[in-house]
Amino acid sequence: MIIAVRQIVEAKLPQITLLAMEEHVCSIVAFSLTLDGCDYITDSMTLLNSFLFHLKQYSPRVWFFYPTLIYSVMGTPDKQVAELPHLIEHQSAILTNLHKTYNSENLEIIVPVLCNYIYKGVPQIFKEFDYFGGNLVEILFKLVEKTYRL
Repeated sequence: MIIAVRQIVEAKLPQITLLAMEEHVCSIVAFSLTLDGCDYITDSMTLLNSFLFHLKQYSPRVWFFYPTLIYSVMGTPDKQVAELPHLIEHQSAILTNLHKTYNSENLEIIVPVLCNYIYKGVPQIFKEFDYFGGNLVEILFKLVEKTYRL
């Protein structure tokens, strides 16, 4: 099913159609970041990558996954997810399931996704902060630093 959705996204649809699909794409990606959906992480990252490539502008819902993917590899800060009041329920569930320490298992499949975020989101990456208070470009550099240290 994920592959079929990706093929639809890649069909060069009008932006309004892609925007209408956003909720479904984000739900698929969110599911793949849970323990029940982790078997679908590769397919969902391919879907997210295609979606990001074809989308002209990213909503906050789509931006949620940029730091989440970085933290899925780098490990989350020591802050408790419950201390983050601005998250909605499924976002809290995703963050609770992330590793607390470095986990390179998914690094290879998230790098292309991060490249799309960086390519189209330079203004946001330099000025915005994630839900833990980290600057979006700084957490990217922390990921690179941790990766090359190991």
